[in-house]
Amino acid sequence: MQQFKDKSEIDSIRRAVDISDRVFRRIVEFVRPGMAELDVAAEIGYLHRKLGAEADAFEPIVASGRRSALPHARASSKKIRSGELVTLDFGCRVKGYNSDLTRTVAVGRLPARARKIYQVVQDAQRIAIEAARSGMAAKALDGVARSYIRKKGFGRYFSHSLGHGLGLQVHEAPRISSLSKDVLLDGNVVTIEPGIYIPEFGGIRIEDDIVVRNTHPEVLSRSPRELLIL
Repeated sequence: MQQFKDKSEIDSIRRAVDISDRVFRRIVEFVRPGMAELDVAAEIGYLHRKLGAEADAFEPIVASGRRSALPHARASSKKIRSGELVTLDFGCRVKGYNSDLTRTVAVGRLPARARKIYQVVQDAQRIAIEAARSGMAAKALDGVARSYIRKKGFGRYFSHSLGHGLGLQVHEAPRISSLSKDVLLDGNVVTIEPGIYIPEFGGIRIEDDIVVRNTHPEVLSRSPRELLIL
């Protein structure tokens, strides 16, 4: 499977991303204290289809409170409580091509520590997106975000790779990790998704889909990256 995407493929991914962005705008109006994670996940799937997607790209992740410290947590019957972080990770499929978006939101007021960690993740993602270029080693791009998070004192809590290729499969080459041997190419569509996950406290991840270019990357997803307090 070729890593770089032509215009028609990128247009399909762009449409899928646009639908997921629209779902995010609606789902943050839907989430409230006392609602089960499973109910939020079901609404995400419903909205994807209502707005024109063929299907979910994968089972939506909705993880609140301490469960947000699990990077790949499935939605559960747990009720969302005021004062918790909620990680929303979802995507959809259009003409066979996928989107993949993650935002972490707050339900009610958060402690200062959580706001500080959110800012670290947001800054790490921004720095990594700005650094992405065709010809760059994927391992080096992972290192841009990882070294920043490490410098801020949270290195051991960034427990997965920075990102992955996106297309007909949700996870495909190039892999953006500390062990990757891939090189980024013009036309790669990849995710950039740093995260910090602290057991018994919670986790924060921000994920966007970008097209790698020879100069500045093209960011496909438009959902706000600033901390939203619902």
